Amino acid sequence: MKKIPGYDDYSITKDGRVWSHISNMWLKPVRDRGGYLYVHLCKKGGPHTRKIHRLVLETYVGPCPDGMECCHNNGICTDNRLENLRWDTHSNNAYDSVKHGTWADNRGEKHGRAKLNEFPLSYIKS
Repeated sequence: MKKIPGYDDYSITKDGRVWSHISNMWLKPVRDRGGYLYVHLCKKGGPHTRKIHRLVLETYVGPCPDGMECCHNNGICTDNRLENLRWDTHSNNAYDSVKHGTWADNRGEKHGRAKLNEFPLSYIKS
């Protein structure tokens, strides 16, 4: 377990569990709409919402290099073990999401704002 850079009152394990030295307990992560886990960390400026996968990489590997983002090697966004994370480009992260089947293909009638689907479109064309 290592202290989180910039948050001296918190530590994180290599598997993504966050310990609060203030309350002497493990923080319970919350899941966002995309399925990623995050925690609220406090420091003098107030509370900060931080994604756990980024905290693991920032703590054990170092700050995010320019033009890079955090990637999950196996495509499971709740698997925040250090060996499952890496810094990589957005392009490679998008490629991984297609490879893992987690890419949201919401083009055409799958898009949330689509007004037509295959049935009315074929009716209109005829």
